[in-house]
Amino acid sequence: MLICRILAKSHADTAAGIFTFILFSFIVIGIVLLCLYNLKKKTIFKIDYSGGSIGFDLRLIKKEEAEIFQKTLRQYKDLAERQNSANVQVNGGGYMSAADELRKYNELLNQGIISLEDFEAKKRQLLKM
Repeated sequence: MLICRILAKSHADTAAGIFTFILFSFIVIGIVLLCLYNLKKKTIFKIDYSGGSIGFDLRLIKKEEAEIFQKTLRQYKDLAERQNSANVQVNGGGYMSAADELRKYNELLNQGIISLEDFEAKKRQLLKM
């Protein structure tokens, strides 16, 4: 009888030990998988443009550098918008750059069709001076 109790107790201890080992193994595997996920995970800052796109892994860039980069991008975007607004629509539905428009008014000035004041006013308007 004593031998049966000892065997039953050791069997229960073995079952509890196996359960503990399996539970511990799942916890360790879960932690390892979570660490691997965080290492492989990428935060990409993607910029699309007419020629394609470019992406940056933000884990490799300091926060201050990313903010400076973003500020510079905004400045160039604003500059491009100002340059696009400097283009004026012509009768054919196409667009003429401010420089082309200024050349046209310079020719009109040289031909005596417009006055110097008209030319200067148009120049200020086109160049936003």
